Amino acid sequence: MANKNLFFFNQKEIKIFKFSFLKMFLYIYGSKIFHLLIKKCPNLFYLPKDLISSESILTGNHEQHLKEFIDKASQKYNDFFIDIGGHIGLYSILLLNKFKRIYTFEPNPIIFKILTVNKILNDQKNKIQLKNFGLGFKSSTRELAMPRCNTGGAVVKFKKRNYNISSSKFNLKKKGGGVIKTFVKIKTVKNEFNKILVEIKNKKFKKGFIKIDAENSSYIILKEILKLDLKIDTCIISEINGVKDLELRRLFKLHTSYYFFFHTASNFFYTQKNKINKIKNLFFDKIENKLIPFEIFYSNGYSISKNPFYSVDLVLIKK
Repeated sequence: MANKNLFFFNQKEIKIFKFSFLKMFLYIYGSKIFHLLIKKCPNLFYLPKDLISSESILTGNHEQHLKEFIDKASQKYNDFFIDIGGHIGLYSILLLNKFKRIYTFEPNPIIFKILTVNKILNDQKNKIQLKNFGLGFKSSTRELAMPRCNTGGAVVKFKKRNYNISSSKFNLKKKGGGVIKTFVKIKTVKNEFNKILVEIKNKKFKKGFIKIDAENSSYIILKEILKLDLKIDTCIISEINGVKDLELRRLFKLHTSYYFFFHTASNFFYTQKNKINKIKNLFFDKIENKLIPFEIFYSNGYSISKNPFYSVDLVLIKK
């Protein structure tokens, strides 16, 4: 006689099983649509729900307005690329073929693991040199706070005033939010750049590009780099969020060996108030890049705190 315990399906479960064919149908056609959408996606490990991932997954680009600028600059400054704030490699790896050597700094130990895997997957010629620490004016260990919904927006604790993470800015509550805290190593710009400069000299590199995107540490790092007075032809682009115009004017007067510009990008999709115009702009190039000389930027009435642009970054080019 058959064991009754073997008959573990009841009528309800059989009905549910029949309905699962609908799930199979949705999976088959849903996966086709999904692969069509990510056709241009690079071979990287991503955090799919992260605020900074969707553009790269869907278009194959990351911050297209900046990538286009670096693409053009790399035609001249193509010997080396120093990526300060490398995150998961969205610049270092997407621009891998533009430079002969890449130095990527990413202090966050959590993100660094993903960056390492992405390098292994893509860097067949071993061009990228990874460094799992941040840069600053002195060596230390600092606390870092990383929003779960925006891992690229992590900030290092230097002072209480620049450590705040606004829940309204990152939508922490709506995005499943919260903050992950960890500790990161900081090493001096002077020591680490001197090491890189030795290698650059040995390889007879003459021209290179430096990108600084380290949130609240960006301006500190930029000032420390400029103190070195690099005897090499360089182009630097730096994030300047939270920096005052007065500070930039002082920097401009102090470092006369560089040309100062502002790289601006206008995104017409976001600036348009009319919904019909927004829909129209979906079918056109929405981003306009400009390189505005420092003094002209201010003579036009612009400022960092008040400007009509989607994005503003500081660019320095060695004279």
